[in-house]
Amino acid sequence: SMFLRDQNVTSSFLDRMIAEGVENYQKLVLSSGEESNQSSSVEHLSAEEILQKDKGILFPVQSSSGAIHQGVLSHDLENPLGMKALLEGIHNDFYQTRKRNGDPGGNDEWIVVLITKTPETVLVCLPADSVSPPSYWLIDSHPRPQLGLDTSYAKLHSTMDTLLLSLQSIFPPTDLGPDVPEMMAMMYNSFDLYPLERKKLALRSE
Repeated sequence: SMFLRDQNVTSSFLDRMIAEGVENYQKLVLSSGEESNQSSSVEHLSAEEILQKDKGILFPVQSSSGAIHQGVLSHDLENPLGMKALLEGIHNDFYQTRKRNGDPGGNDEWIVVLITKTPETVLVCLPADSVSPPSYWLIDSHPRPQLGLDTSYAKLHSTMDTLLLSLQSIFPPTDLGPDVPEMMAMMYNSFDLYPLERKKLALRSE
């Protein structure tokens, strides 16, 4: 997580990290035998499936809460299932848990959250308590021509609110009109959050 302390994250660095991630994903698919089970190369493993199959070997991360957080995009910023409430809750819960457990390094740990809503996937990095001034990163492997970005990028934000504005431009809530049932509209606007932290290395006893 050292690169998060450096504001000069370059697109070439991100391209290299993304290429390595794709390569590790392909290794995981081959080693787990998924390739022979998939009828089309368009099919992908979900983030949850990757965590379960990899167990932190190729991707040295683990779920920080053991659960997927599901939300609904909304124009109401105070919606308890909205992006703002869920991200702030994940951030606060992570550090409160560290403090309760007496983790001496807890205040220095970043937490990252993978956000998925078909067909979009981005990663946000939420700062540790020790980071001053706080910095919130949005890492996106997709070009965003509407934002003047034609390659992968990392965007630095000084507050959670400015990060949420960037996320809203990528994940805007969609009004399907009065003829669409409320439950169907909620399903269409649903998104998943995967809170992740660095995999803890276990000491082996011979």
